[in-house]
Amino acid sequence: MYMNPINTFRVSGLASGIDTESIVKQLMTVERLPLDRLKQNRQIIEWTQAAYRDMNSALLAFRNQVSNMRLQGNFLANKVMSSNESVATATASGSATGSVYDINIDQLAASAKAISTDGISNLKSVLTGQGITASVTIDSSSNSFHLKVGSNTAVITLAEGAYNTAGGLAAAIQAAINAKASELGIAEDAIKVYATPDNKLRFVSDSSIKFELTPTDTNNALSKLGFDVPAGSSIKSTVQGVDINTPINQMIREGRLVGVSAPYADNLDFSITTYNQEGTAISQTFTIDPNTQSLQDVISAIQNSGLGLTGFYDAASDKIAFTSKYTGNNNAAGADIEFGGDDADFLNNVMKFGIVNETKRGVTDGQDASFTINGLTTSRKSNTFALNGVTFTLKSAGAATISVQQDTDAIVNKIKDFVTQYNDIMDKVNSALTEKRYRNYLPLTDEQKDAMSDKEIEKWEEKAKSGLLNGDSILYKSFYDMRNAISRPVEGVNGSLNSMSKLGITSGLWYENGRLYIDEAKLRDAVSNDPSGVMELFTKTSTATDKTQAFNESGIAQRLYNIVNNTIKAITDKAGQSNSLFKVDNSVLGLQMKDMDNRISDMEQRLTDIENRYYRQFTAMEQALNQMNAQSAWLVQQLAASQR
Repeated sequence: MYMNPINTFRVSGLASGIDTESIVKQLMTVERLPLDRLKQNRQIIEWTQAAYRDMNSALLAFRNQVSNMRLQGNFLANKVMSSNESVATATASGSATGSVYDINIDQLAASAKAISTDGISNLKSVLTGQGITASVTIDSSSNSFHLKVGSNTAVITLAEGAYNTAGGLAAAIQAAINAKASELGIAEDAIKVYATPDNKLRFVSDSSIKFELTPTDTNNALSKLGFDVPAGSSIKSTVQGVDINTPINQMIREGRLVGVSAPYADNLDFSITTYNQEGTAISQTFTIDPNTQSLQDVISAIQNSGLGLTGFYDAASDKIAFTSKYTGNNNAAGADIEFGGDDADFLNNVMKFGIVNETKRGVTDGQDASFTINGLTTSRKSNTFALNGVTFTLKSAGAATISVQQDTDAIVNKIKDFVTQYNDIMDKVNSALTEKRYRNYLPLTDEQKDAMSDKEIEKWEEKAKSGLLNGDSILYKSFYDMRNAISRPVEGVNGSLNSMSKLGITSGLWYENGRLYIDEAKLRDAVSNDPSGVMELFTKTSTATDKTQAFNESGIAQRLYNIVNNTIKAITDKAGQSNSLFKVDNSVLGLQMKDMDNRISDMEQRLTDIENRYYRQFTAMEQALNQMNAQSAWLVQQLAASQR
C-alpha cells in the first residue's frame, strides 16, 4: 500500500529570494487541470443520473394511471339515486345493470339485547374516606368526632389503642356509634361502617337517613380515619346507588346491590350463549371472584369474550345493557342470548336480565328486516344486503325507489384525466429531448465557485445542467412508441370503436409533438351508446406470441403500460434508483462514477507526490545556494586576509 511521506523540512526562498510557495502553486494549477476536467465529467454524469431518475419518477406516476386504465372496473361505473334516502340508499358495483327497485320496508333488522328490567341499586346514604395506613393508633388526642343525624348530634368516642387492620378499626367505630344510637334517634346498626378492600372506611345507611361528620374542637380523629375535614367544617353523606368499580361482595355487604341479601361465599360461575347470523351458537363460560371483581369487571369480561356483545352501565337509568353485533333473529329454537351455569341467577336477578312477566323481559331477541322489493316479500338478517350487483342499506320503515344507471360522467372524467396525464408525460419527455445543451458551460471547479456569488453559481449551473438528456435514445424510443400506441387502431375489437379518434380523441398539429385533444361531446356519446366498446378499446388483451400481433391486438392502456414499463427498466439499468434498498449502484452511470472516483483518488495521490517533488527540488536548490554563498564568503575572507 502506498504511503505518502510527510515532508517535515521546506526551505522557502531564504537563499534565493524566490517565492517558492507561489511558484509551486502556479505549477500545481497547471498540473491539476486534468483532475479538474475529470471531476467536471464526473459531475456531468451525476447530473445526468439525477435527470434520468427524475424522469423515471414521472413515468412511474404515469404507469400507475395507465395500470388503472387497464382495469375493466374503471369503465363499469354506475350511479344510484334514491327517492327517499331516509328510508333506503344503495351503491352499485360495475356489474350492476341499469334498473329500478321499488322497496317497501315493514321493519328493520335489529340486534338482540339484554337490558336490566329495573334498576340494580339500593339507594343508600354513603360517606367514604380517602384511605388509612396499615396501622392506626387512637389516643386521647384522636379518639372522638361529632356525628349528626337529622337534628341530633352525638360525640362518638373510640376506644384507644393500636388498630392493625381497617376492619378492626371499622368494628370499633361501629360499636361507638351503636353506643350513641338512642342519642342520635336511630336504631343500632342503622349506620353501618365498612372497610373496603383498599383500606377506606365507608359509612352507609338507608337513603332516608342523612348524616354528617364534624371534627371536635381539639381532636384529630377524623384525620386518623381518612377523612380530610378542616376545623369548623363538616362532611355530609350523599345518596348513592351501586358503585360498579367496587367488588361485588362489598356492594352486597353495604346493601347497595338489589337481588341478593348476603355476600357470595364462592366464585360466580355462569355461561352466556349468543348466535351469529348463520345460526351458529357462540358460548363462553365465566368465573368471577366477587371478593375482588366488580360489576365493571363482569361487563368487561363479557364484552371481551368473543360473544359479540357490547355492554355498559348507565347511571342515570341504573341499568346494565348489552347489545349483540349480530342483527337478525338468529336462534329459531329459542332466545338469541341465553344464560346458564350454576350462578345464572346472578345475571337474571342481580343484573336484572331475567323475565319479570310477558311484557317485561331482560332479553329481547333480534329481528330480521322485512320488506317488499319489486313486489316480492322477503327478509334479511341485516339491513345491508346485495342484489344483482347493488348493495342496499335499509334505514327506516317506509317506501323508496332506487334507480341504477350508468355513470357516464365518471367514465368520461377518468378518460379525460388519462389524456391530461398522457399529455403531461409527453410534454416532459419531449422537453428533455429538445432542451438546448450549453456545452461551454462546464461544471464549476472549487476555485471558480470561490470567485462567484451564489446567484452567479445558480445561473451558471442552470445552463450547465440544461440538455443533459437531449436526443437520448431511451426517451426517444419511448416517445415514438407511445405516440404509435395511441394512434394505431386496436385489432379484433367486437364493435366499431377501434381507435382513439372514434372516441373524439385526436393528435394536434405536427409541431405539438403528439399532444392529444378531446371532443367531449363525441366522447360522451361513445361512452353512453357503447360503454363496453370503450372499455375494450382500453383494456383488451392479446394471447398472441408474436410481438407485433400482440401489440396490434392489445388495448391502448395495455400498450402504454408495457411501453412505460420497458422505459422505466431501461432507465433504471442506466441510472439506477434513488430509493434503492441496496447501497451498491451497478447501473451504467453508477459504475462510470465509481470508476471516475477511483481515477480521481489516484490522480489526487499523484498530484500530492508531484507537489512534494517540487518542494524537494526547490529545497535542494536553496541548500545548494546556501553552500555556494558560504564558499563565496570564505573566498572573499581569504582574499581580504592575503591583501593585508
